[in-house]
Formats: sequence, structure tokens, C-alpha cells
Amino acid sequence: MMEPFTILVVDDSRGLRSTVCAVLRSAGHRVLSAATAKEALQIIDLHAVDLVFTDILMPEMDGLALIREIRRRVPFLPIVGMSGGGYFLSQEYCLHTAKIFGATAVLAKPFDAHQLLAALDQAIAQPSAP
Repeated sequence: MMEPFTILVVDDSRGLRSTVCAVLRSAGHRVLSAATAKEALQIIDLHAVDLVFTDILMPEMDGLALIREIRRRVPFLPIVGMSGGGYFLSQEYCLHTAKIFGATAVLAKPFDAHQLLAALDQAIAQPSAP
């Protein structure tokens, strides 16, 4: 059993966000959640967060802008970018771009609990370079 982490889950989909939070909590982690990137940045400013899971395609400020801003504020914080793609952008493009912007690991939607926890393990194991 790994040590419990404080994990921030950012996704504009309430259903997906609550499912991801439930899986992470059942694995023993403390979980914070945000529906928007701006809300996520407020949480990061107020709480010690060990890892962030963020959706890539979100309204207003997207996950790529969030990753870039997290890298500016907390350079070595592990980040997992999640995406199923969108209307105009493929899943592969979103996940590849998330890595370029500084995501430590990526997770293709849809995913199951095992894949979610594997992405967590991968992100924690890798040093995050700014």
C-alpha cells in the first residue's frame, strides 16, 4: 500500500469527477475536486496538493492552460492529463499536447479504476521536470 496522497481532480463533468474521486478515496487518498481550472488554481494556492488529475477539454480555461499555470506555480507537481478527445480535437492530439505542456502522465477516456490507479502510480514514480 502506497502512502496516502492529497490529489486534486479537475473535470467539468460532475459524473466523471465524482467517480474518479470515489476510486481515489477508496484507494486511501485524500481527494479535492474542482469543476473548473480557475477553481483548481485557487485550491492549489490554498492546499498542499501532491498530484493533479485534469481533464484537457474544459470550457473557459482548458486543461492545457491549467497545466502550464501549475508548472509556473509548482514546477515539480505530478500532473495526469485526461482526455477522450473532442469535437475538433482527437484524443491522441489532446494527450500528446498535454505531455508537451508538462503533464507527467496521460490517461485516455474512458478508463477503468485499474487504469486510473496505474496512471497515478506512473505519475508519482516519474520526476516531473518543469
